[in-house]
Amino acid sequence: MGGITARIAATILVILILAGALRTVLNVSKFDDAFTGLLQSRLSVIVLDVQQTVESSLSLGLPLNALVNAQEMLDRERLQDDGILSILIHDRQGRRLFDSETARVGQEIPQGWPVVQSVAPSSEGEQTWVLREADAFTVGAPLRNNLGEVVGGIALRYDRSRYDAAFETIFDKLAAYTLAMLAAGAVVTYLGVMVLFRPMRRRLRQLETALRGTGTGVDGSGADSGLLTDHVAPLHRAIAEADGEIARVARLLESARSSGAGQPT
Repeated sequence: MGGITARIAATILVILILAGALRTVLNVSKFDDAFTGLLQSRLSVIVLDVQQTVESSLSLGLPLNALVNAQEMLDRERLQDDGILSILIHDRQGRRLFDSETARVGQEIPQGWPVVQSVAPSSEGEQTWVLREADAFTVGAPLRNNLGEVVGGIALRYDRSRYDAAFETIFDKLAAYTLAMLAAGAVVTYLGVMVLFRPMRRRLRQLETALRGTGTGVDGSGADSGLLTDHVAPLHRAIAEADGEIARVARLLESARSSGAGQPT
């Protein structure tokens, strides 16, 4: 019976482990979505603020590459948050016109970034795009002139190390909490199974005692073994009486056979 109890407890524990793992995954996914959404919203505010400033200059009829204060503005935005890896302005062909990393001015933007020319004007507000790269979050937006034509774009790359560190901290806390709950659940499950199955264990022990014919109780004190023993004892008596009757009849037959053999023919 102890083996059955252990197997039932192990089955319940496996179910608890699966439920705990699923809950942890869902909580981590929920945190990832919430944290990423907040970070992207914050970065979008910076991008749209720079976009508004640049488009104000473009509305005066200046070409994008002639904005003399653009580089200074990007450098200033870059210094406000040391998590910003770079912030840049590029033309329709994807060539960097201004960049907080001045060594990259004139280079092409990465091919994986959205094509600025495909971003159509929107009457509902400016559009932004977001990419999750291996080392950074990248948020960008198109730049339009006073005619509503897309003349380039702006992009901001933000370091992922802070996000990854916060994510790992939350994951470690959730994992530790889940393990602690599973450990407590394992103890409670085992004790609960032992308590719930105690009557069954007692009955099975009584049956085992009765079948062995020991006549002792569960505690070995010689007490009555319970309801099962009461039903088995009459069966034993009936079998003994039947054996005695069969033996008596066999003796009678043997005696009759002997008497018949002694008479003359």
